Amino acid sequence: MNEERVKAGVHPLVWDPAPGEIVRVRSQDMVDRRYFSHYDPVTGEPLVKKLLEEKGHLSGGGENITQAVFSDQASAARRPVVNWMDSPGHRENILRAEYHTTGVGMALIPDAFGEAIFTQIFLR
Repeated sequence: MNEERVKAGVHPLVWDPAPGEIVRVRSQDMVDRRYFSHYDPVTGEPLVKKLLEEKGHLSGGGENITQAVFSDQASAARRPVVNWMDSPGHRENILRAEYHTTGVGMALIPDAFGEAIFTQIFLR
């Protein structure tokens, strides 16, 4: 992802373990409750905003989600970025210069070898 940012003339993002934990929980929630959305399937609430506020991150940010199949560790890191860069809204999040911090998390989908839901959040 940072390679894409640098190619576009944008500063690399800094990894932060706190947002990383938030998105790991987000990915696992989608697997556990069997949905794929930026919004809670019951309340319609934008979940990343709620989780960020609960952790004291009030500056807002963006969220990317994707479901991807991978064969090894390298493709598990590369495949979500390829998916996001092929999607205009997700690409915009990755390349937005106002974002400085990121966290990326994933959750394996049971009984789907090499398939997971990946979530990324961006903070200002």
